[in-house]
Amino acid sequence: MEHKVRKLFDWQENKTDSSQPEVMKEKSKMSLPVLIESLFVCADPNLQATTESFLQQIKNLRVTFESKLNFIKKDYQLVFITHTGDDIETKSNLERAGKAGFPIVLIAENLSQDIMKQAISLKVHDVLSMTEFEREAFNTIKKVSDELFSKAELAPIISVINGKAGSGASFITNCMAQIIAEDAAVAVVDGDLQFGTLADSMGFTPEYYLDQALQDVDELDSTAIKSMMCHRDNLSLLPVKSFSQINELSDINHGQLSQLIYKIRCDYSYLITDLSRGLEAFSFNILDVSDAIFIVVQQNIVSIREAKALVKQLTERLGIPKAKISILLNRYSSKYSSISDKDVAEATGIDAVYAIENDHQFANACTDLAKTVREVSSSKVIEQNLRNAIAQATPVEFMEKDSSGSFWSFLKRDK
Repeated sequence: MEHKVRKLFDWQENKTDSSQPEVMKEKSKMSLPVLIESLFVCADPNLQATTESFLQQIKNLRVTFESKLNFIKKDYQLVFITHTGDDIETKSNLERAGKAGFPIVLIAENLSQDIMKQAISLKVHDVLSMTEFEREAFNTIKKVSDELFSKAELAPIISVINGKAGSGASFITNCMAQIIAEDAAVAVVDGDLQFGTLADSMGFTPEYYLDQALQDVDELDSTAIKSMMCHRDNLSLLPVKSFSQINELSDINHGQLSQLIYKIRCDYSYLITDLSRGLEAFSFNILDVSDAIFIVVQQNIVSIREAKALVKQLTERLGIPKAKISILLNRYSSKYSSISDKDVAEATGIDAVYAIENDHQFANACTDLAKTVREVSSSKVIEQNLRNAIAQATPVEFMEKDSSGSFWSFLKRDK
């Protein structure tokens, strides 16, 4: 069987991806580990338009443009000041940004001695040339983002994505969330914008949805985020309406989505995203900052072939390391299929493959009757399968009773 599986997938090995020019591959790597809210001050509309086109390609960067800096309306992590020849205006902009205490990047070609002295006194983060801006800007922005990321305590993201439609990503997300929520506060975001079903399978009756959260994201604080979600004990869910893809969320603002994900990560121990529909443009930013990605497949050639193609997109297009990707072989049965976890690992190029035993009774009880893992007596095997996968492939910290049945001991997997 190993030979057959290898042969079925070998035909894809020598294919080269000529659809993406090298410049596009480089731009696809421009991603920040944490959302940066920035202000760009520029009096030249042509320069502003050119710069905006470039900055929009940086994932997790949100930019507000102003022609001059009269007063600062909100908190920013970075302020760009462009010198277009007016020394008085530039000095005024630098002074206002400096008083606000934000990191400043000065963009200019020729600077007077006065402006240079002011920039030094304000400890300007960097000075970039206009002609070299696109080449130099990303590294400067990423340094600011890395500094913020190192200081922030953000929940790790676990993303669950179907290798092929119907493989069971929502079921896996539900069970994983319940298992992790036994020991820690877990937030779940339903990212199935067509058939979001997590609210039903978890037994929630939502009053607030993802599209509303995106609209309100600027005003959401810690209290609002926790109150807007459906919740039970340690488990919270931000649901999505059915057919949001063609209605409320037909045009997602990616900056708002990144901002919402960032705020949720600040308030929970772990965040799980259900990306049942597979790879979509709106999910790129989420996958980019995910600490662990589980691709859910089934024991058949078509499913595994689709998963192989998905791995190629994740690693080559998005630049995600293979070490972050695991395969969950859902509904596994050695009785009805001879495809093993080793076959799947060889076919997809992903070493971390975890078999999740087939149990229709348990799956139906969870999805159709909204029962919890603890309420179904036959859940033990699947629970142990998933607990093992979580412990091995994610930064989740479990609490388990020791062999003597005494108090809890902490087990944490070294990353």
